[in-house]
Amino acid sequence: MSGMIKDFEKVKNAQRVLHDKVSNLVKVNGVVDEATKGAIQNFEFKNGLPMTGELSYRVYRMLVDEAKDEPEETEELLDEIEEDVVIEDDDADWEESEDDA
Repeated sequence: MSGMIKDFEKVKNAQRVLHDKVSNLVKVNGVVDEATKGAIQNFEFKNGLPMTGELSYRVYRMLVDEAKDEPEETEELLDEIEEDVVIEDDDADWEESEDDA
């Protein structure tokens, strides 16, 4: 699955993790601003990814994994994120089967 995440709630979820794990300059507001892009680039660099500064599905999933390192602090956030990831997985399966037809 490729593409960028633009969903307001998903962006906010990612920003929460970025704020806690990467940069406290990230505002949790659902808007991918310069601080968010910079934190994403920092996260990508630390994880050996191309530095795009864009919230891709791959980066989003990796942020989910980062949040799992401290479940007590992020348990509610993880519940929200994991629901999103399951929904995205279902969408990906549908898209793949549609392309094969």
